Amino acid sequence: MEELQLTETSLRGHVRIQDLVFSLTRQCNAFCDICCNDDGPSKRGVIDISGVRQWIHDFSEYVPYCKTAGFTGGEVFLRYDEMLEIHRHLYDYGFLTSITTNGFWGNNPELARRRLQELRALGLVEVAVSMDESHSVWVNPKHAATAAKTALEVGLAVSITSNFTSPGKSAKDYFEPEWHERLIWDENCYVLPVGRAKQLPRLVNTRIPRDDQLFCPRVQMVIQPNGDVDPCCSVCLDDGVFVVGNLYRQTMPEVLTNMLGDVYLKVITHRGLEELERIVQRYHPEWKLPPREHSVCHMCNGLRSQSDFWMVEDAMRRYGMEILLNNLAAAKKTS
Repeated sequence: MEELQLTETSLRGHVRIQDLVFSLTRQCNAFCDICCNDDGPSKRGVIDISGVRQWIHDFSEYVPYCKTAGFTGGEVFLRYDEMLEIHRHLYDYGFLTSITTNGFWGNNPELARRRLQELRALGLVEVAVSMDESHSVWVNPKHAATAAKTALEVGLAVSITSNFTSPGKSAKDYFEPEWHERLIWDENCYVLPVGRAKQLPRLVNTRIPRDDQLFCPRVQMVIQPNGDVDPCCSVCLDDGVFVVGNLYRQTMPEVLTNMLGDVYLKVITHRGLEELERIVQRYHPEWKLPPREHSVCHMCNGLRSQSDFWMVEDAMRRYGMEILLNNLAAAKKTS
């Protein structure tokens, strides 16, 4: 077998975690067709917050450089008390936070203002409000717009994320012109075809990622309501395609050890999917990447869902062992 070529940016160091994310609940007051999960009104799962402070403490000890946290769901404002309690713990450890929401709570502007001020005092800096044709079926756009305006008025950054399929439609239509420059607009929000969105026809033109786009774009530690931990938010909860541990059965240090030592995650972060294919084919020549389309996140979901993913797992075990043995041999030569 050819000699392994190691680089300082490849497998010697840990994966860098960008955000600690609480996927707070599966419950949602909407049932959007573009949902990348399968959340909805009938779901009731929520993170058990009894161990959250210890999680945050341990995470801060092991990943001291990461001080950004996010909240997503489901609809997080349906579980405001739990979100507030987690914010209190995060604030004690110096985190700044962001929230993704459908903005239904804009139906009560006074309560919305009080809650946003309370969260802002505990480190909240940004709110992302989802507004488009899919969300407007379930959430009155006037209420969502009021939520966004109120967040701006209390001093938060506010982005509007949307994906319209009707020509000429825009989330800006929900706001008076004087608000347009004050908001951050993400009007072509990419809809990952997983979860319920998997059943839809193509919502965006198929994109062919370039070679320099075949790297994992952002590693996060995402805690799900059932305790599962994923290294990103681009996986459907029900699919379970990329679970690195469970905080109800393991400690935070144990889960972090699994995650930061995951050879597959290191390869797609530092080397990219094209290099992953070359490595796997050294052990299983017949293995191929899924078609290059949509994004690296879609491709990663696809290959981890395939029946031949065992080849990737086997190759990563063997490759990781070879690197370990090579490093030990190199250490002996220098000792």
